[in-house]
Amino acid sequence: MNMKFSTNLLGTVYIMLLFEFCLFTIIFPLENFRINLASTIFPAFEVILLYYFITYCQPSFLVVFLLGMFFDQLYSMPIGTNSLVFITANIILNFTSKFFLVKNYITNFIIFCFYYFFVLHFRYLLMLIKNLTSQGYLTILMQYFTTIFAYHLLRIPLDKSLEYLRKYAK
Repeated sequence: MNMKFSTNLLGTVYIMLLFEFCLFTIIFPLENFRINLASTIFPAFEVILLYYFITYCQPSFLVVFLLGMFFDQLYSMPIGTNSLVFITANIILNFTSKFFLVKNYITNFIIFCFYYFFVLHFRYLLMLIKNLTSQGYLTILMQYFTTIFAYHLLRIPLDKSLEYLRKYAK
């Protein structure tokens, strides 16, 4: 049974890599592929925090919408872009959490990888539809990897503080 699960997971990873290759070659061929000192490769801490609190606290759609509007203003993006992305990702996460136990650390991390993959690509797809310039796909890919690696670093203090609050706040 475990071998079958790992084979299915490996097949899913291969499909995701094929999808990434298609995004490299088909959707973003005219983008700037250079990474230099002026490019912004920084982990998306707002997505990490939003995902963490969505999985553990389940905020309402209004809170997610208002956070998206705040991040639109913070990053000088068109109004409603992050709100649409975060609400759509929240709906998909709520739907998939019926099939998985998201509280498990490994499952939570895998679902976060797919969650951020969707958020990042949907956000930049909306930016390209609105004819805005983006950073280039290698920059997007590096931002994806730095956010995935930063997820562990940010989750540890969040888990400890939430555990402390659950233990002593009654």
